Amino acid sequence: MTLRDEFRCSMIRLDHDKARDFAESPWVPWYILAIYRTVFAVYCTGWIIYSGTLLDFSWFVYLTNWGYSVVTIYFIFASVVTLWYHYKEKNYADITTDVKMTNTQSHRSEDGKETKFEFPPKWHHKTLWVIHSIGTNIAVIVTVLYWSLFSSYVDGTGVRFGLDISNHILNCVFMLIDLALSSIPVRILHMVCPMIFGVFYGISTVIYWTIERHALYGLLDYGNKPGIAIGLSLGLLFVGIPLTQLFIYGLYSLRLVVVEKFKS
Repeated sequence: MTLRDEFRCSMIRLDHDKARDFAESPWVPWYILAIYRTVFAVYCTGWIIYSGTLLDFSWFVYLTNWGYSVVTIYFIFASVVTLWYHYKEKNYADITTDVKMTNTQSHRSEDGKETKFEFPPKWHHKTLWVIHSIGTNIAVIVTVLYWSLFSSYVDGTGVRFGLDISNHILNCVFMLIDLALSSIPVRILHMVCPMIFGVFYGISTVIYWTIERHALYGLLDYGNKPGIAIGLSLGLLFVGIPLTQLFIYGLYSLRLVVVEKFKS
């Protein structure tokens, strides 16, 4: 598939031919994938519970917490999908046929040779794909924004420092590790997923400002600096997210090249 193909409108759809790409790795056995996804899920769950004890209602409006929640949900769901595939679905995916295709999961090619059937993704694989698209994109954006704009506020000691590292570095590191070690595909036009996420987040900040009458972030002061707030929001939505998706797609393409080189 060429880069030009990535911009076809049909690429917005959640179409893929192999369910196993969401539950296997080109580098390590599937159980290693399941183990590290589970470890990441437990780790993220612990920090998100701790962070929830530090703030009031405003916890629900910080982009950091939205993004980290998506990362946490992704690893929980990815762990379940990986285990489910290998304990339930893979049995069907591996079947080759000597009977009618309606009773099996494979077929014969024109020369009469058996051809392995690729088990197509189901709703849970596609749901995982959407969560991955949102989680990876937003994790990169949160990390870049935080360390470029708010790093001077970081407390370099104690548990709060651990929370900063987890929410603003490891969130991105975990998602990029999964991108590198898994076989999950990336589509450029799936940027619409984090863009929709961004729209809902923007609406939440407006609602919060309407209720509390103060800015959650200094740059999102809709009362005193509406131009800057709206400009920043639109910039992140229509420039930041697409550029981040291109970056993620570049890493995905690099993974494909490296896998092909070492597996050939």
